[in-house]
Amino acid sequence: MKTFPKLATIFLAATMLAQPLAAQVQPDKAEVTVKDGNIVYSPVWHRHIQLTFSGQDDDPVLSPDGKWVIYTHYGSPTRYVEGENACEAGAIDELRIVSLDAQSNMLLYHTSGNVCSFEYKRIDSAGKYLYFLSPAYATSAALYRFDFYKQTVEFVTDANNVIVVPADCKRFPEYKDSLLVLQHRYYIEGGSYDWYWLYKPDQLEKEGGYIEPRPSVPVGEYETGSAALHAFCGE
Repeated sequence: MKTFPKLATIFLAATMLAQPLAAQVQPDKAEVTVKDGNIVYSPVWHRHIQLTFSGQDDDPVLSPDGKWVIYTHYGSPTRYVEGENACEAGAIDELRIVSLDAQSNMLLYHTSGNVCSFEYKRIDSAGKYLYFLSPAYATSAALYRFDFYKQTVEFVTDANNVIVVPADCKRFPEYKDSLLVLQHRYYIEGGSYDWYWLYKPDQLEKEGGYIEPRPSVPVGEYETGSAALHAFCGE
């Protein structure tokens, strides 16, 4: 579902996507957190700026240029307080973006159809795609990507975690913006395992209106996404 008016689309494209973004912020110093259901931005000088005031907001992520925060606005107070599963409750959650001065707050997308949640948000270094998970299957969630240019959501593959390879990956800098995807797979002779797999951006091709991942490269079994990224980048 498209929710941006044309003017907002131009504004977002101009501010977020028209220039190199990754070098403008130091994520290890500036951060976004949640307090009492509201999004709080803490810049490098340790001020705390409240960006939202609904008491129903969660899971924020800072844009690569350090000028915007993308977050989830829960559709009901119980959805946030009790952690109710949106897929089961039928609540309408919103994917929103807010500027760091809190003056501009826009709706990007809301839950509908198979997209019933926006979890584990990750943004590529160019600020083109936002990846997220939504509950889907018995053993796996579904990985989707939101296109900031088109304001569309597309299914990518099944996953239980996703990590975007950063531009400063020392061991494999050529894999910038590739995905490390945790997937639950099955042995031919029986049984299952959970490994991280590498998907390159050019492996995610549109065929018949759907994204069709090409064969992925095994990365291995790791306890966390951070451990998988550490091993992959050799840091």
